[in-house]
Amino acid sequence: MKMNLTHFEASLLFALLVSVVMGVVTKTNDRDRLHYGIYTFVCFVVALFGIGWLMYFGHGWALTRTAAIPLDRCELPAGPEPGTPSQLRSAAPHPKPSKPPDREG
Repeated sequence: MKMNLTHFEASLLFALLVSVVMGVVTKTNDRDRLHYGIYTFVCFVVALFGIGWLMYFGHGWALTRTAAIPLDRCELPAGPEPGTPSQLRSAAPHPKPSKPPDREG
């Protein structure tokens, strides 16, 4: 059996397992273990959403805004027409450098 988890589901599973281990390892009685486990799980989930929103505003928001612009509305900068001498000159291979002249002296 193979599990296919999304990134969010895998993060929640990680948060749950780490919270259980931290609650068991760090506290001495059952009541404190339960409270600390719930507290750390909530902290993980808050951090997960907070970091997710930071990534959305830092990276994903710009991508969703540019992807929403239809291509027929995009204006490309004007440049030389294809096949003009300036483009042909830049596409031509550069000549090989000649040997420097011999110095006498």
